[in-house]
Amino acid sequence: MKIRSSNWKIALAFTAATVVWLGLSTTLFVLKLRDGMQFGCAFLFIGFFVLFGLLLGVWTLSHIFRWVRFKDSHLEFAEEDARVGGPFSAMLWFAHPFRPTGAMVLNPRCIRHDVYRSRTSTQESDRSSTVTVLWRNESTVELSEAQTRGPVAITFPLPSGYPAATDPTLDSSIHWQLEVTVPSRFVDFHSTFEIPVRGEGAPDGCGSSSDA
Repeated sequence: MKIRSSNWKIALAFTAATVVWLGLSTTLFVLKLRDGMQFGCAFLFIGFFVLFGLLLGVWTLSHIFRWVRFKDSHLEFAEEDARVGGPFSAMLWFAHPFRPTGAMVLNPRCIRHDVYRSRTSTQESDRSSTVTVLWRNESTVELSEAQTRGPVAITFPLPSGYPAATDPTLDSSIHWQLEVTVPSRFVDFHSTFEIPVRGEGAPDGCGSSSDA
């Protein structure tokens, strides 16, 4: 099974959010100036939104630069190696070689995402969500520049007694994720993978290939 990272999706999402935020806040700021808005609370309030948009733009550029430098990495593993209560073993492939300045950090976690909806008699009126971390761990793997040119073997235990991954479109869903961070010059390598972890005792061969 091959799982791709979602770096390009993150960069795209931040870019869209920055464009919308800066577009709306700057337009409002200019309109208020034309209406004769004086320097004061309203001026500072709207100016804060413009400043926040600029900071969001800087954050977006860092994500774009990360994607341009590292592109999308991917994990390869057998379906039987992603089961609650067993060891998870995979090969991590980097899209481009680079020079690490420290050890690779692995942060696997199991989270529950709950969506709450309140409805009126005619239509949906409110929607909120919470994310609860059920389990997380951290381990490090020494990494050299030569190793980034080929697959890197990673392994860590998946604890027993936790639920398997479920359909992410459900109002209450379980996600197993692996966050990989490697310190590097200028910008760190950082990728998150959605792992389709199965429950204890689940039959082999029931999973399917997917992209995260």
